[in-house]
Amino acid sequence: MTLDLEFATPQAVRDIRLSGTVGGQVFTGSASGDIAGQPVIFHGWRGILEERRLLFVDPAIDGDDPQEVAVVLREDGGLVAGGCASVAGCGLWACDGGVTSFSEAGDIVTIGLETDGGCSAGSQLTATFDTAADLYSGSYSFTSCSGTVTGSLIGARTTRTRTDHVAQALSALGEIADQFEAGTSFTAPHASFATVYLHNGRNLSKLFADWNAELAAYTGIEADVTRVRLVSAVDEPDAFGNFEVSKGVIFDVSRSGTPSGGGPIETCVDSTQDPLYNLVRNDLRVFEESSGQWIIGGDRQHALDLPWSYSLGSDGRLDSPTNGDPIHVAPGVFAAHFCPTRDTRTATTRPTASASFQPTTRKWTSSQGMG
Repeated sequence: MTLDLEFATPQAVRDIRLSGTVGGQVFTGSASGDIAGQPVIFHGWRGILEERRLLFVDPAIDGDDPQEVAVVLREDGGLVAGGCASVAGCGLWACDGGVTSFSEAGDIVTIGLETDGGCSAGSQLTATFDTAADLYSGSYSFTSCSGTVTGSLIGARTTRTRTDHVAQALSALGEIADQFEAGTSFTAPHASFATVYLHNGRNLSKLFADWNAELAAYTGIEADVTRVRLVSAVDEPDAFGNFEVSKGVIFDVSRSGTPSGGGPIETCVDSTQDPLYNLVRNDLRVFEESSGQWIIGGDRQHALDLPWSYSLGSDGRLDSPTNGDPIHVAPGVFAAHFCPTRDTRTATTRPTASASFQPTTRKWTSSQGMG
């Protein structure tokens, strides 16, 4: 068995390949790539494990170097593994590192830390959680081969998940990829989706129509779900508001195939080229639990609908009938205002801006005033 792993921070990306064999509950092999080659042994775990993620910053360095800490815990709370990585810079602790210990006593959490070099003995943070503010406050002492740094910190709880939930979510995504590769049309109901699926205004009928059009346009499709970097499936009741994450999976997807009319292989989808994919365009991002099973539910958001008659042109233009009358448009600082346009920051009035439409083409043909 071969596993390709990618470890990414804002500063660098390291690719590691694990190659070996599986016997019973043990994987035995070696690690190579952007690290020194070394033997590895993984032991399977039959119980349920939980992942928790926390985010910490040092106010003294303006919060520009937040560190995310992730720990995997047994059902009894014991630490299995953990790590930390910078989100923006390396000013707090290190660019990345490991978690050596994790304990909670009431609202107090103590986390042991380390980084490369073997110089991190004794590094740790201790913080107390304020249930009213949903924030940690505390201090840290971190030692690297360059020396020891200390400081105060604030932190927040972000996401949780469980290994059985992760397995179900990845299975749902895998079934979709397998169906693309089998060339089988998508129909509702579908085991991977909620029957009332709705995401960004698209229901299963619209989603499957697009997918089936792709299946008709290409043969021999290869579909991959890669770089799964967050699964959120357990409520974190004390998550700080700004860091709340909807339940679901953040991942990349790619599909390629041969055009049905012949020709070289083409890329159908490649989310790595779309920085907004997981923010707004991933139809499979949001999951929900139904009868003990995690399936894709969508964000339940209906399509944007404007309160007047309009249509969308094939080129993405919005067309609105005007009945031959002029339409006056007044762009404001924070929102659209009617005449006179008023700058709400300075309480000053600006000249009217107007736009004229032709009822035949319904295009914005001219504008007057300050933009």
